[in-house]
Amino acid sequence: MNEKITINVYMIRHGMSETNAMQKKGILGWIKHLFKRDPCLVKEGIDLSKKKGSWLKYIQNLRNDNNCDSFKFIDYSTCNLVPPSFDFVLCSELLRAIETAVNMFQHKKIYVIPYVSEIQGYKNVIPLEKNVQQDFIYSKYPASNVEWKYINEKTKPNYKKFIEFLQKFVNENAKENTNEYNIALVTHSLYMMKYAITPTEYNCNCCYLWRIKVPKPKNNSIFKITI
Repeated sequence: MNEKITINVYMIRHGMSETNAMQKKGILGWIKHLFKRDPCLVKEGIDLSKKKGSWLKYIQNLRNDNNCDSFKFIDYSTCNLVPPSFDFVLCSELLRAIETAVNMFQHKKIYVIPYVSEIQGYKNVIPLEKNVQQDFIYSKYPASNVEWKYINEKTKPNYKKFIEFLQKFVNENAKENTNEYNIALVTHSLYMMKYAITPTEYNCNCCYLWRIKVPKPKNNSIFKITI
């Protein structure tokens, strides 16, 4: 990979899912959420994903029309600068991430990729079969453009392998004379907490101190990392 290429990854937590809603119903709901395989979004999750997508598009249009001068528009939920545009939209192989990406980026091609699904869980972190996901997405969102070609088998979350995959992905889809890419990645709270938000001193594989020290990102919140 060209060493001069910079990749900015804007990690986005998926919208409110069925299991997120279950967790709000106390300890019994929290237990039940572990047994719901590959949950989709609830209505609130769909609505807020569309709203966040519209907000991003509005800010980007202002920037691209040169109406903001030197003012930097900020996503105040995470204090990250919003890029002028996203070159690619990626998401995890779990349905709640795919559905969030479809609703946030309605006119973009969505690439479902490996290595960025949720870190911990039970049946709630097991994706449905690819054909089942495809039937669900295209029946509910017939105008969506989702590409599953990078998913050949179920994978576990792995940040190192994700970076390797991303570098290969950018190389394969590189644009001529472009040395910086802005990637939207719809992923999950624990994945974001461990690999994007956690300070180095807490990011220890032998313990879960980061689970205590790091605030959990809200649904549809954004956090930026640069590779």
